[in-house]
Amino acid sequence: MASRQKASPTASRPETKGRVAHHAKPLRLRGARPNGAQEQRYVMIEQAAYFRAARRGFEPGHELDDWLAAEAEIENLVGASGRSASRAAQGQE
Repeated sequence: MASRQKASPTASRPETKGRVAHHAKPLRLRGARPNGAQEQRYVMIEQAAYFRAARRGFEPGHELDDWLAAEAEIENLVGASGRSASRAAQGQE
């Protein structure tokens, strides 16, 4: 009689080869509801991090570096434009 092998727990998972699967969703804290601006900022950071990884050929092991660099990049862009718009609205530019 042939013995049955147990299925690997990863057998049903899609192969990602060092990349984040497209179906992966960001973790959210229970009860945390981002407002529209927070959600937009998150998406901008997510996209910038993705493009940084793409330029590297999606080499694994740099995900956090990509995210932090993208976060700083978006903060500089959004922060600078937000300050300019605020000054313009106050008639300071």
